[in-house]
Amino acid sequence: MAVFDCYFDESYGSKTNYLTIAGYAFTKSRFQRFDKAWKFMLKKRDLPYFHMVDCAHGNGVFAGMSKIDRDATAREAFAIIRAEASKGFALTVNTKDFERLVRPNEFINSAYDLLVLISVLNVGNWIIESNQPGSASFIFEDGHSRAGCAGAMMSKILYHPEIMDICRYKSQRYVKKTDSTPLQAADILAWQIYTQCRHEFEGKPPRKDFKALVEGVPVASIFADEYYLKETVRQLNQLENGLLQLA
Repeated sequence: MAVFDCYFDESYGSKTNYLTIAGYAFTKSRFQRFDKAWKFMLKKRDLPYFHMVDCAHGNGVFAGMSKIDRDATAREAFAIIRAEASKGFALTVNTKDFERLVRPNEFINSAYDLLVLISVLNVGNWIIESNQPGSASFIFEDGHSRAGCAGAMMSKILYHPEIMDICRYKSQRYVKKTDSTPLQAADILAWQIYTQCRHEFEGKPPRKDFKALVEGVPVASIFADEYYLKETVRQLNQLENGLLQLA
């Protein structure tokens, strides 16, 4: 039975109020190849880790690196992801829309809670629809300001066997992004999906590197618009009555 390690990161912008959670699923064998290739890339480029926003703008560990070299590094990172990730997942919501349309309850208290829940359910649905027996371990960033929120949401799931079954839950853990190569890949996807949503909001064309990233490996990307959120409200009401239909 396959066990998928699913790494999720987030991206947020105050100008749009968009919040994105995104990440990749890896099998054990493909993770090992991914990790080896990623670490080789970092060593070759003399980088301690990869951070997409810094790569895009030449800040942080990418300060002093030319734009040509930053672009080449990003292309190499994308190629490794395309070669080894099994599936990508992304969900974006306008937090102001969430606050306007969704009534918090004991299970969902914030837009972040909603994104975590739907993300793990989407992983489970993908495993089910692919007709392969399997389970999923969910990994989030440790030490991030919202790490506690992710932990609280995942802990709630443990009290709902029906949710654990749908998401094919096996385990959860929290790791530092600087130490986790697949979490750095999740950082790339989260930033790229958020930036693409922001560009659509601003009427700008997609970034070329966004196309290069998402065309290589299937990504189930959802923008939680007003219709999606209203439907979620209906399903959350079912959840409160013990009739979970979220997916």
